[in-house]
Formats: sequence, C-alpha cells, structure tokens
Amino acid sequence: MSRSLQADAVMLLVTILAASGWIFTKLALEDLPPIAFLALRFLGSFLLLILFCWYSLFRLNLKQWRYAVFAGLVQGISMMVWILALNSADQVSEGAFITSMLTIIAPIIAWLFFSSHLKRETLFALPLALAGMALLALDGNWQLESAQLLFLVSAFGFALHINLTNYFGQNLPSLPFTAIQVAVVGGLAALVSFFTESWPKTVDSSAWGWLLAAILLATGFRYTLQTWGIKNSTAGSAALIMTLEPLWTAMMSLYWLGESMDKQALVGCILILASLVVSRWQLIKRQTRRTGSSLRV
Repeated sequence: MSRSLQADAVMLLVTILAASGWIFTKLALEDLPPIAFLALRFLGSFLLLILFCWYSLFRLNLKQWRYAVFAGLVQGISMMVWILALNSADQVSEGAFITSMLTIIAPIIAWLFFSSHLKRETLFALPLALAGMALLALDGNWQLESAQLLFLVSAFGFALHINLTNYFGQNLPSLPFTAIQVAVVGGLAALVSFFTESWPKTVDSSAWGWLLAAILLATGFRYTLQTWGIKNSTAGSAALIMTLEPLWTAMMSLYWLGESMDKQALVGCILILASLVVSRWQLIKRQTRRTGSSLRV
C-alpha cells in the first residue's frame, strides 16, 4: 500500500475518533466545567505523548518550537470556542455539520494566506453551505443561536489550524509537533479556567471515565494520527475524508444521546454535506478514475 493510501486510511480512522470525541465530551460536560475539562483532556494527553517523544523535543530548534507553539495557540483558542458551543448546544449533530464547514473554509484560507490556488469547486460549494447554514439558523428571526455561531467561529479556527499544520509540519516530526500543540492547548485552557471557572462540589464517577476516553482515544491517539495523516496526504484529500466526521457524529448522537432532527434541520445538514462533496468533486473523480484503472489492469 502506498504512503498516500496509508494516510487516507489513517484519516478515516481519525474521523471516527473525532466523532467519538464529541460524544465523550458532551457526556463529561454534564458534570465538569467545559474549559477545565479541555485543560485536563489535553494536559493528560500531553503526559501520555511525552513518554514517547521527550528526547525528540530537545532536538527541535527554536524556529520549530515557535511554529509548533503558534499552531497550538490557534488550536487552543479554536478548541475553547468549540467546547463552549458544545456545552450550550441542544443538538450535537447540528454542531458537527456546522463545524465540518472547515472543509470549505480551509482552501479559502489557503488561498488568502498561503498563496494556494482557489478551485472553482470551492466557489460552487459555498452557496450550498450558506443555504444549509440558513436553514439551521432559520427559527423565525433569521438569527444564529449562540451555540451555532460559536461552532461556525471554531470552524474558521480549525481551518486555519489545518493549513498551519500542513505548512509548518512538513519539516517537523509528527509526535513532538503534536505533543507541543497539545501542551499549549492544555496550558492555555488551564490558565483560562483558573480565572473564569469554579468546580462543582461533587463529580459523578462516569465523568472521569468519559474524560479518560477523551484523553486516550479522542485526543492523544487521534491527534498523533491526524498530524501524520495530514503531513502525508494532500490538504484536499484529508479534508475530503474529514467530511465523514459529522455523519459518524450524527449516528453516535442518535444512539448515545437520543437526539432527533426536524425536517428543516435535516435538509440544512444535507446541503452542508453536499457542499463538502462538491468542494472536492474533482478529487473524487480523479480517485474514481484511478480506482477504475487499477481494476482494469
């Protein structure tokens, strides 16, 4: 199997782990403060990662450290916005579809700041995504709910982080690059939580179990795989596979959280999903031709 196909398979697993992270987090937030949970999740993941890369951290030069710290700050701010949205959201599945718009936002940011060519598919996909957002927001006053707006803001942050990872990570080893970013996210969240949050008197034991699952699976393991996958795949291919995340999240929300979705919201989510597919249509066609050619050989 070629390295690009390996990277695609890894990114598929990343989407499943990312979807599970939505569920683990939502369940844990029933007892834990959101920013404090984020701090514990990422600092715990850092302690896990450091066991495997502590020596490599000392081999990075100052420029590499700056790149990793900056990417971590962008990720940290985005994660805090995201978890505040998730904490106040009534529909996790809707939030997942809104956040998935990072797939369309990422190439626009790459065009604006990284001299990347903006494909026409992205321009065709944008109206579909906006129409989907309008249907999700249309509750009689054409205004986004606070959680929906925060999810959208976090999508911009995550899209920027994908570009930074792709840009900075080419000359950085995956594990220490990931560890530094995870540490920055955890440290930033801990600082914010210290000044803004208070702990409940009692915490249900199940919350600690969800936290542990989030640390081991949805953070440490996931971000290591994601950093490696993005580095060894194209930004377009990685973004295409990541369109599956809201589907996994919606199915998990249906099973674990007992969510339901009205027809209008369902159409909005379908439009957003369609926009993600349209934005990568040429990539899908190339992949289909490549698969067809290999079958004919």
